[in-house]
Amino acid sequence: WRSYLEALFDDLAPSVAGIRERAASRRFCASTRVDPDLGRSLESLTLGEPFQDAEGFACFSRAAIALCALSHPGVPTLYAVSTEPPELMCAKLEGSTLREVCRGLRDGDHATARQFALVRLLSELSRLCAVLVETHREGFVHRAISLDAVVVGGFGDVYLRDWWYAQ
Repeated sequence: WRSYLEALFDDLAPSVAGIRERAASRRFCASTRVDPDLGRSLESLTLGEPFQDAEGFACFSRAAIALCALSHPGVPTLYAVSTEPPELMCAKLEGSTLREVCRGLRDGDHATARQFALVRLLSELSRLCAVLVETHREGFVHRAISLDAVVVGGFGDVYLRDWWYAQ
């Protein structure tokens, strides 16, 4: 079932031409910062300099619009947007990507297997579906769901990130 889960997410990715290639190009960089006023951890998402073209700015704009409009516990909270340089400041997501979980399970990591039993993984997928239903209800389609775009937290929280190709 572990490899089935990986295959399922590979199949869920849309067949829109080039989305996977663009997502894999790592044109967007993430780093952690600390808010100097509140002391909270933030994730800084920047548009890499070589990709500051019309397509890159369109992706940046789509992500900013989606994150501003979506108010759901499964979508990262957007705190600030800057256009010079292009940067989104979001809540830092604590947890593991679904890819990290699948790799740990595939590689026989006992800690991962204890933490992510099949029942819990199915529950997390159900929560992910709830996030998708709500975002679709709000008129947004993610278009780049992958194992790396899903973050599973330690307390049953599931986040969908990487909104660069949202429509």
